[in-house]
Amino acid sequence: MYEKLSAELKEKFPQYDISLNIDDDNVAHLSGQVNCWDDVVDIGLLVGKPEEIHSVVNDITVKGLNIPKRDYESWSAEGRSKGVLDSADVVIIGAGICGCGIARQLSHLKLKIAVAEAGEDVAVGTTRANNGDIHPRNKYALGKKKFEYCLRGNALYTKWGEELGFTVKREGYLYLACSPKYMNDLITISKEPWFARIPGAKLMTAAEIKKMEPILNEPGELKIKGLEGAQKILGGISYPTGGSVDPYQVSVALAENAVQNGVHFYFDAPVCAIDKKNGKITGVVTRKGIIDCKYVINCAGVYTDDMAMLAGDRYFTIHGRKGTLVVFDKACKPRFNSIATVLTDKEHAMKASKKMKNSKGGGMDRTVENNVLIGSSAKEVWDKEDTASDRSEIDYVMNLCDDPSLGQGQVIRCFTGVRAANYKEEFMIEPSLHQPDMIHVSGIQSPGLTSAPAIAEDVEQILLRQMQLLEGKKPEENPDYNPVRPKRVEFRHMTAKEKEELIARDPAYGHVVCRCEQVTEGEIRDAIESPLHPRSVDAIKRRTRAGMGRCQGGFCEVAVAKMLAEAQKFKLDEVTKSGGDSYLLTGETP
Repeated sequence: MYEKLSAELKEKFPQYDISLNIDDDNVAHLSGQVNCWDDVVDIGLLVGKPEEIHSVVNDITVKGLNIPKRDYESWSAEGRSKGVLDSADVVIIGAGICGCGIARQLSHLKLKIAVAEAGEDVAVGTTRANNGDIHPRNKYALGKKKFEYCLRGNALYTKWGEELGFTVKREGYLYLACSPKYMNDLITISKEPWFARIPGAKLMTAAEIKKMEPILNEPGELKIKGLEGAQKILGGISYPTGGSVDPYQVSVALAENAVQNGVHFYFDAPVCAIDKKNGKITGVVTRKGIIDCKYVINCAGVYTDDMAMLAGDRYFTIHGRKGTLVVFDKACKPRFNSIATVLTDKEHAMKASKKMKNSKGGGMDRTVENNVLIGSSAKEVWDKEDTASDRSEIDYVMNLCDDPSLGQGQVIRCFTGVRAANYKEEFMIEPSLHQPDMIHVSGIQSPGLTSAPAIAEDVEQILLRQMQLLEGKKPEENPDYNPVRPKRVEFRHMTAKEKEELIARDPAYGHVVCRCEQVTEGEIRDAIESPLHPRSVDAIKRRTRAGMGRCQGGFCEVAVAKMLAEAQKFKLDEVTKSGGDSYLLTGETP
């Protein structure tokens, strides 16, 4: 293996002197210097491609590029000075959808669980910039982790939604072929071994599709932005289990239910050291203090490799893959009933024009609230904190738009996140190689959201095996566990009669604070008083949608800030938009 990979490196990157070492665990270690970041990534992906390679540690540097790193040493000194914050059996690092899902899953056991999150709320890392798709399948081959987790996770979302009171829509996925080439591609796909495992998956004729999609019955067939003339639909593939959720709604529901079942969440608490004694984990150090513990579950997203390093078992590297999405005003209705991808020459050219080979290059989509959404892009970045929405990425995403009626004038929001990719392009869900009391949930990019319920179940089983191995016993069931988190009031979705009855019981629901999204004072009050108290205006937005509409908080933001300040006894100029120093006001006007 070493000889083959060395030869490939010399053939494809002859200009560089790259050092490659493969250890006894089949972990590939890379070092050297190159001229650009894309070469760092491409070399890592090349070395990580063989099945025999377990993971890749990529220490290649870029000439003239100084990549900033977290100051764990000073953060650790700060945290230690604050003493012991809590004591737990298990600490979960990270409160994205996987961290929240695992916390809720483990809360049915008689364990003391703490979650340490670097941000000011749940879902503020990779999860926050997710399109919310519940994928029916993944492009990876049968038997691959991403495929299996996606398939199981998709099915489990129905139960999650019922128990936790969030909306799961099953609009279905539809791939439409507008050329013989694409029709032949879809026919080939329908014969793949994995196709039969997707519930309800079907190769469809043009006539069958037209019964599903009224727009295709209009004269002139389908018009596509950027293409001359009408496009004729030859057929397609339907995946009826495809759908959508709100990633914020899901994460908040999971976290709130976890809190109801005894889990403690600590925010603004990045983990900066992992303490050990005689090789065993004894605690984690956060900037808020020390949490004593016996086990660590690493769900730190783009920083999972750093957490492995802090535990003294660094055997993989995470590289950031940035993605930008744009959201349209609700007045722009989706053209299709399904979440449809129209396969045309334009679509092929767009994907060929960008480096989209490692993850999907985005397309037309929608939110669970029925906003048209487009994206995301996929751009390799060296800075894991680079969530700026670049003009080039916005232009790329807008060019994916196939609806002639949509343009930049109807966009209400652009947002960008960084995916946590590893050099195997595969989920890493396993005990740490040499630290058996640490479990890694790493490399979670698409279809991570879809896979989250299945990941939570498997991490529980891994933890139980490790506890049996290390302690000779497993925990008992939590006798007070309740998997149900009541559905929150959503005034905008109620009938007129339901609204009248609700307002009669509590007039606060009759005062609309956010006009765009029809969010009421009662809903905002409920969010503030919820088990997982929001501490910023954006945290309330994630729970209620106040500020997510056309005006993006221009009308309601101050009203929300006042309610938050009054409820939590803040001064109004102490309220932040998104934690940290993001204060909305500087003080009273003289």
